[in-house]
Amino acid sequence: MSKAFINGDKEGLPNAEITFDPSHLIKNMNDALRNVRTEEAKLFPEDIKGSRYAFLMNPENLTEKQDETLTRLCNYLFKTARDYLLKLALQDIYFAPTREDAKGGLRVGITGQFAVRSTK
Repeated sequence: MSKAFINGDKEGLPNAEITFDPSHLIKNMNDALRNVRTEEAKLFPEDIKGSRYAFLMNPENLTEKQDETLTRLCNYLFKTARDYLLKLALQDIYFAPTREDAKGGLRVGITGQFAVRSTK
């Protein structure tokens, strides 16, 4: 949801609660992930080659080759790999069975993000 849309909702419906549906949230994350992967593919074409669909899929749907590609790229600490892991963390948070599980996942996800950033 765009900032303009959110601001319009707040002005017109000040007591309304804004929610984000999972399909749009994950789509936006996949779009951002694709953009980062595209930029890194320009910088590291041989390393990133063949990874497009692996980064868009969930781990349970990966082929063996895609799984190997993701593992290799995650070991290189590419931004694309970091963002893929953030996408998975976001899915875990969004689809958590309880609000408390989601809050716990959010704390772990944020901590994990700082840990990934501090290694660069």
